Amino acid sequence: MTSDTATVQVQWPTAITPYDENGLNDTFVKDMDPNFHTAIFNRFGMPLMETDNGWDGFLHDGKLAVPGVYYYVVTLPDGNVKKGTIEVFKQ
Repeated sequence: MTSDTATVQVQWPTAITPYDENGLNDTFVKDMDPNFHTAIFNRFGMPLMETDNGWDGFLHDGKLAVPGVYYYVVTLPDGNVKKGTIEVFKQ
């Protein structure tokens, strides 16, 4: 019996550009896994969006987020939590 161990490093994006809609960097963890619960907060900690399918830059009211830095909390399928910031950038 043989076994190997592998470590996987995920590079989380630091910015998205949903305004240009060119298909590059338009979303944050979108379509990676339907079990990635994602919560987006403004700089004051107010929840702006929660989804199980990543974030496309739109808020609950259907408008694109104002360019700036937002906080995210992503809960992975194994229960681990990843926290950080994501910048919405408008070119």
